[in-house]
Amino acid sequence: GIIGIGVEAQLARAKSIVEEILKKETSSLPHQGDGDRSYLIISSKPEIEISSINSVISVFNFDLIITPVYDKIVVVGDSYDLQLFRALYDEILTSESVEGAFISKELSGVPGWDSDRLLSYLGVVLGVEKTASVSLVQTAKGYIVNCPQSILESIESEFERLRSIESPSYSIERRMPSLDEMNSLLSRLGIIVDILKVDDYFVIIGSSTSVNQAKELVSRLLEAIGDESEMKQTVFEVSSISREDMPAFIEIFSSIGMEVKLLESPSGILIIGNDGEVSKAIEVADSILEKRASTVDSEIVFEFVPVSSDEIGEYSLIFEKMRLNAELLSSPSGVLVIGSSEEVSEAKSVVQIIDEQKQQFDTTEDKRNISTFVRRVAGWSDEVFSNYLKDFLNEEQYSRVSISPSVSGYIVAGPVEILQSIEAEVSRLQEIQDPHFVVQRGLPPLDQLELLIEALGIKVEIIPVEDKYLIVGNRESVVQTNQIIDQLIEAIYPEGKPVEDTVVSKTFIFLPV
Repeated sequence: GIIGIGVEAQLARAKSIVEEILKKETSSLPHQGDGDRSYLIISSKPEIEISSINSVISVFNFDLIITPVYDKIVVVGDSYDLQLFRALYDEILTSESVEGAFISKELSGVPGWDSDRLLSYLGVVLGVEKTASVSLVQTAKGYIVNCPQSILESIESEFERLRSIESPSYSIERRMPSLDEMNSLLSRLGIIVDILKVDDYFVIIGSSTSVNQAKELVSRLLEAIGDESEMKQTVFEVSSISREDMPAFIEIFSSIGMEVKLLESPSGILIIGNDGEVSKAIEVADSILEKRASTVDSEIVFEFVPVSSDEIGEYSLIFEKMRLNAELLSSPSGVLVIGSSEEVSEAKSVVQIIDEQKQQFDTTEDKRNISTFVRRVAGWSDEVFSNYLKDFLNEEQYSRVSISPSVSGYIVAGPVEILQSIEAEVSRLQEIQDPHFVVQRGLPPLDQLELLIEALGIKVEIIPVEDKYLIVGNRESVVQTNQIIDQLIEAIYPEGKPVEDTVVSKTFIFLPV
């Protein structure tokens, strides 16, 4: 067992806490501890990580410490904070979670990297398919990332890694010697880079100097080792293989040692590989397909389908894209689908699915829309706000709402559930933004100052107003810029500023007028 050693009163207290945890019962109210400290026992959920709870505690500045124990979480801290945390945690547990839901979070920017370059880099490291739906909205501190929840942690780690690299750079290489031997060689030479394998490519990540040194070393090694066989150009050709026969031909080509890939395309099945292998694969496929026994024509049948005469063209196009040899014809009694029994059965199933979806869509559209008013987000233009909502909502949901700008905000009309989601997100964005400004009477050379601020990754705007300058931005960035200006003026004018400098610091808020 476990032996506890300490003062008798403290041991008794510890024993009672352990017994409460082992009872597997959660507490709805905090238990009094020593002094002003209390503790709370809550149930843990696999989908809620401890790091996420710590983030919530940090955001709300709760004086709390959490510790996981078995299937429980013990929270220790101020009694009042415990009560607030308990209510917040209950709301988290009762809220609906959708698998693959999008989530947005503000991340600090990477100095010298814009949003296009970051998205391009994430596409290389995480894969284009995973990052296709990722969007970045620039803020004073960095970026608001809107992405699937499943890849948020990976994006955060890549942002953190890029920020830790001096003069971050990367290079994509098609070929690479053995990774283990290459990493060992680079380590011995003191070249600090990371080499990641992404599909058939290799990404070298590190400082600009280190990446260039690693690229040169890789190039020389490959030149010295020589190509095992000269790089053959990859080609493709459309084959006569059907989609149903594709698995069988993949196994055939693999068995006879042909290094080719089969991929579906709108024009048919593609055979991809080097020129010689593709030609051989085409010959083998044609030879096998020529010897296939011809099938006996199936008996022609027909059935009525719930399609109007005006819709025949649209459904015929769908059948053509699905390669269904079924034909729609109008008759005095309704629309007929004609073809073999298998084709007619499949075509009828397609029509039924489309008809059910159409009825469901019509029912949804009958629901009455409402409108609401949301305040502007500080520092955001109408275009930035509209583009962010388009990324935050999916295309289908965004098409169902109407956004009309007003003097102090926006009038948004649409379904209730979508408006509630928009209101909650706008409220969260307004909490993130922290507008602040100061007034400076004298500045160093403005072009040099703006160049320095941009190099440091500080996001502020300097606006001339008569004989003064207004510095506007996030509070932290404005304060940092103000300090830099004071230091520069002190260095430029050691005998004192030529004009007495008075700094007025104010804040402002937006009023819904």
